[in-house]
Amino acid sequence: MNLKRIPRILMILAVVGSNIGCDQIAKNMAHQKLEYHEEISLADSYVTLIKVKNALKSRLDDVYKDSKRKRIEKIIKKVGGG
Repeated sequence: MNLKRIPRILMILAVVGSNIGCDQIAKNMAHQKLEYHEEISLADSYVTLIKVKNALKSRLDDVYKDSKRKRIEKIIKKVGGG
């Protein structure tokens, strides 16, 4: 590996690592301190943190729960309990 590329790779890793770290801190802060749709302005309103529900994940969770419930009902019918 070319030694001139090592600082560049380390810088990219540092930027990516910082990005991931900031993301996790923001998620943790929102989870602990905010109610849904409440806003916090940071850094003179350059950054606004708002807690919202992930609609797609919520819908997928509902679909999963629905299919799980249907499977359980089928098993109960096969066993003769319903």
